[in-house]
Parts: sequence; structure tokens; C-alpha cells
Amino acid sequence: MHGAKVFVGSGQRSDPEGAAFLTAQFPDHQVLSVPTRSLAEGEEVLHLDCAFNPLGLGHALIYPQGLAQVPAAMEAFEWIEVTREEAQALATNVLSVAPDLIMARSDPSCARVNQALRAAGYRVEEVVFDGVPSTGGSFRCATLPLARV
Repeated sequence: MHGAKVFVGSGQRSDPEGAAFLTAQFPDHQVLSVPTRSLAEGEEVLHLDCAFNPLGLGHALIYPQGLAQVPAAMEAFEWIEVTREEAQALATNVLSVAPDLIMARSDPSCARVNQALRAAGYRVEEVVFDGVPSTGGSFRCATLPLARV
């Protein structure tokens, strides 16, 4: 969620029915369904936060190749692009604690992204966090916050 916009992935583990449900539940918000690429399409984006994560200072971590299309609303963000290797290491799946404070994995595959976040003005707290990523998730999956910063 970013302001009144709710970005919802549509792919392997989410579907248009989920976006329709959210639209009905949150009539004051604009729900934007974002199709992600599947394994059959050469990627394995299980959830939207594996390819797109809006951040508090107007940036977004993004793996564009993991998205079947990029809605115009995503172009309003200043992108910090990640590589396929970084996306597979879940470098996009960070936790925004405050608009300028992020918890991110302390992992060699995430080092360049963490440095790019610092260069963009974020304080990045790196944490050794390997258990959840070994099952296909990371900070956002482990914390399940209802409101994202």
C-alpha cells in the first residue's frame, strides 16, 4: 500500500479474485492488480514483494523482469532496480520500519541493494536473516504488517 493505492500481485499465489475482494473491502482505496511472471514464463515471482516494494522516501525496489507489466502508478517512484540474483535472494523483500529506516538482509547477494538504499538516503539495518528466506520469504512475509510505510 502506498497512500490510497494498494498494489496487489496477480500470479502464482494470488489472483484477480483477491484484488476484487480488496476493492470491495477498501472502497476508498485504488486497488491496482500487478501481474507477476511465473516459472513457466522464466521467472518465479511468488508474491509482488519479490519484484516490487514501495519505500518511504518515494523510491521503490523493483525487479522489472519479474513483472508481466508495469502499471503507470509504479512509474511515479524512483526505481532502485535489482538483478535477477538479487531478486532471488529476496533483496526487494525489506521491511520499512519508518519512512527512512529499513531492515534488510545481511547477505552478500543483497549488499549492492543495501548500499543503493543508503545512497538514496535510507538508514539500513542489516540483519542475518536466513531461515525464512530458505523457505521462500523474507521480512515482509515474516512480519505481515497491516500498514506499510
